[in-house]
Amino acid sequence: MQDGIDKNFGAFMNMANSGRPFMSNLNGHWVIVDGFDASNSLVRMRDPWNSNIQLDSFRSFPFGRTVEMDKSVFIKAWQRTNGGVVW
Repeated sequence: MQDGIDKNFGAFMNMANSGRPFMSNLNGHWVIVDGFDASNSLVRMRDPWNSNIQLDSFRSFPFGRTVEMDKSVFIKAWQRTNGGVVW
């Protein structure tokens, strides 16, 4: 899957935006990806932070644990764990 992340990124983000979130493995930590803001290249996730991902990579919201991460940062973190995904 690692080589196909860029190729399949759009399909996964369309799935998340249509109300079908998926789980992605980022640096050994599973997150729920629930949307993508294409105009700002931001991936929206739930429960994203652990010690393997720098906290300043995320932009937090005041409600719960929903955060956004820049698409390029997300893809790099996803590639480091061979693109693990469950949908």
